[in-house]
Amino acid sequence: MTALGACLFLHWLLARFMPSPWWVPNLTLAGLILAVVRRPGQWLLLALAAGFFASIWTVRASGGVIFEYLLLGWCVHLIARRWDVSDPRMQCWLVGVAAFGFTLATIWIEAIRALPVFWPALGHAALTCAMIPMVRRLMAELA
Repeated sequence: MTALGACLFLHWLLARFMPSPWWVPNLTLAGLILAVVRRPGQWLLLALAAGFFASIWTVRASGGVIFEYLLLGWCVHLIARRWDVSDPRMQCWLVGVAAFGFTLATIWIEAIRALPVFWPALGHAALTCAMIPMVRRLMAELA
């Protein structure tokens, strides 16, 4: 839980100083996925913490954001119970697909249906995946 809290704080800090939200990796999402992979039994508590934190800065549909994080935590919990997700490559796939899905869901909720937005969404997912080694190291240090 401490590592997820550190990811939440780093996400907030980066969001305050970056000029565009596309340049901010979704450390809340990455931290939630990696925390649930480590402790699948605590998925509900971890997802609620991440969802409530993310809903703080959400302008519209904050209930939807909490629901998205709960759904993500539950899905990762099911995947972690069924398959071995300890491999960093599998974790990167989970984070990448979730980040891209979350970004597209946000774009859909905001009714921004334009093809030029697809590429920044893909770049945002790649940036979030690039942060996985840092998040893994942070979790190892705080464990």
